[in-house]
Amino acid sequence: MNAPAPAVITDRTRYVGGSDAAGILGASRYETPLSVFLWKIGEPTEEMLDHRAKMAKIFRRGKREEPHVIDDLAEDYGVKITKRSTPERPNRYVDPEFPFLAAEVDFEWEVTENVAALVSDQHPEIAALIRKLVGTTQNGEVKTHHIFAKGQFGDDGTDQTPVEYAAQALHGLGVTGRQLTMFGVRSSLDDLRVYWIVRDDGIIKTMRPRLVNFWQNHVLARVEPEPYASPTSPRSSLGASASRSRPRPRPSSGSPSSKPLSKRRAPRPRPSRNTSSSSAGSCWAPTPSCAP
Repeated sequence: MNAPAPAVITDRTRYVGGSDAAGILGASRYETPLSVFLWKIGEPTEEMLDHRAKMAKIFRRGKREEPHVIDDLAEDYGVKITKRSTPERPNRYVDPEFPFLAAEVDFEWEVTENVAALVSDQHPEIAALIRKLVGTTQNGEVKTHHIFAKGQFGDDGTDQTPVEYAAQALHGLGVTGRQLTMFGVRSSLDDLRVYWIVRDDGIIKTMRPRLVNFWQNHVLARVEPEPYASPTSPRSSLGASASRSRPRPRPSSGSPSSKPLSKRRAPRPRPSRNTSSSSAGSCWAPTPSCAP
């Protein structure tokens, strides 16, 4: 198991993070392998820059809300918070095997019996895992979203999150070597929900070679990847969340449309370079129809 190693790198062009991983693997509504590549080599298109500028206000609001969500997790759920990530001191870890893989963890928490008791009635299997981890430190992530986006999540206390959040969490668990990620999700002042992503070594072992290949054979070599990955079979263990948040089919040729996904989803940045290639046609996670 990997040992957590605090990282000192702050320049996002120097490593692959959790949100990058989702884009590289075709599990993101916001990024593609090509857009991640262009950000990493410092050559974003005007369209990408415009999109990021439009989203900046939303991201700033979400960042400002993070400390309050963490406070409420401690107060309402009795979560024992042990460490927080701040803009001044990002709580970032680097992978001991591949130093260009890194993960910023919004907060860390010590597993206690009272957290298991909170979920034991409706989700005994998750409660059983939590009890096995009592006394250990695990990962925590904060997500804030508009109330109309609540339907992208499943029932409170499950693993039914948008698929890019699951990819981000599994990447973080792979880097830190931990077993569980708690998501604190807020859509309004009086609506705080908790979701769980459990470590899956099979998924992580499938993800990591693709991320390593992306960094070594595309970013360092400055060779453009296929513009779109194709997650044709999201992992079955994500259940309803994978199918609910699965990215829409992408065109195999020609320039992709710039039409927004919907009023409930932010438009995906669509790089204009090299967009005539067909998709890679590979899965981001193993299923019976998509072997590693």
